[in-house]
Amino acid sequence: MFEHLVIFKFNDKITLAKQQEFLAQLLALKDQIPGIIDLTDRSDSGSECDGGNRSYSGIHSWIKGHI
Repeated sequence: MFEHLVIFKFNDKITLAKQQEFLAQLLALKDQIPGIIDLTDRSDSGSECDGGNRSYSGIHSWIKGHI
């Protein structure tokens, strides 16, 4: 099993609604791609590093696999 974390930085022109739509589409991949065990939105409502703008978002996933 593999653990994978992806962090996105959105530019200032992307609205919060568009960010949420994008993340919802990514989370929907769990039901579309075999082997994805879990897919979680790890975004917060804003952080000190981005002034509370939620310009950073993240996806945490667990994927079936072996080496």
